[in-house]
Parts: sequence; structure tokens; C-alpha cells
Amino acid sequence: MNDKQNERYMNIKYSNKRYIKLDLFFSKMKKIYLKYFDVLAYKMEKIAELYDNSAYDKYQKEKKLLDIVNAKNILHVGCGSYPATAIALTRISNANIVSIDKDPTVIENAKRIVNKKNLGKKITIDLGDIIDYPIKNFDVIISRGIIYPKEKILKHLFEAAEPQTKIILSFSGFQYKFIFKNITLPDNIIISNKIKTNWTVLEVLFGINNLSYPKTLLVSFIKK
Repeated sequence: MNDKQNERYMNIKYSNKRYIKLDLFFSKMKKIYLKYFDVLAYKMEKIAELYDNSAYDKYQKEKKLLDIVNAKNILHVGCGSYPATAIALTRISNANIVSIDKDPTVIENAKRIVNKKNLGKKITIDLGDIIDYPIKNFDVIISRGIIYPKEKILKHLFEAAEPQTKIILSFSGFQYKFIFKNITLPDNIIISNKIKTNWTVLEVLFGINNLSYPKTLLVSFIKK
């Protein structure tokens, strides 16, 4: 990477004010939706069962494309009160899974769920913020929720991850186009796959999918 590219990468800036407002709006809405849906699953066994099955179905469909079945140590970002993603990952992989969140109350709730399901040997729930969380021991890092501020988190992930680490992140369509139009990826980071997907309350509760709302893009990066 030359000096000009490096400066562009190291100083990612959102110069489009309209983008900033849209990004903040959708990030807040998604955060609220995920938070309260997690609480519902934490409190209601029927919702939890539907949530588990939906998460498992998603990863069953995506596991070959994402190539995570043979992972040894997976870091999942944003466990929530009901760690459905971490639970689903135990069903498709024999990896050790660490699921983090920066909310202490959420961490305690998630630990109770893991213990209730007797998954304590496979899932570790830890308090932490991905913006500075140590990630060197993981060969796969996954976040399907909110990562913000995106530019600082991307910088940390791309710089601190070990070679051959797979980093799987979700973006809305407009987020992806804007971010990767305005940065240059480091030479040792490649995009190995992109999958259009969605995971909403309608899918979980009623099995409704293929709606016409904007799709989420699941992007798999590999650090060479």
C-alpha cells in the first residue's frame, strides 16, 4: 500500500452528511429492535425456540459459503441477552466460541441462558467492546449486528487480527457501498464472499421472508 492509500485507509471519513444521518437512524432502529427482541427471547421460551431455529437455519444455509465449519476459535460480537448466534454456531461447528457484549446486564442474562442450555463448555460469554477487544487468538470473527463507529472497528479488526483470520460482518446495502467507496482496503485484506441475507422478527415469528425491504449484505474478509 502506498502512502496515499495508507492515509486514505487510516483516516476513513464520512463526508456525506446525508449518509451519516441515514446510518445513525438505521443503526439506532436496528439496535432497538435487536435489544427488545433479545429480551423477549430471554423471557419467553417459545420465542427463544423460534429464535434458535431461525438462527440455525440461517447458518445452515450460509455455512458452506462462509466456510466456518472447521473453525477452532470463533469470536461473536454482540451476544445480546439471548445469544442465539452463539447457540446456532455450536450446532454447525465444534469451535470454541466467545461471545461478547459491552452491556454488563446483557452479559449476565446471556450467561444464564448458556448455563441453562448446558453449553458452558462450548460458549464463553465475556464483557468487552470490539473496538479494542483482543482478537489474536481467533480464526473467525463474526458480527451480524451493530458495529459502530464502523471506521474505528474496521481499522482495529484489520490491523489486530492474525493472518488467515476470517472476519464476517453485516452491512446494509448503502453502508457497504459508501464505506468501500471511500476507503481502500489494506493489501493484506481480501473480500472472499458476499451474501445477501436478512433476519427479521417476521422471519423468526412467522416464517415470512423474501420481503422487498433492503437486504443486508454479509461480507467475509480474509486477512492474508
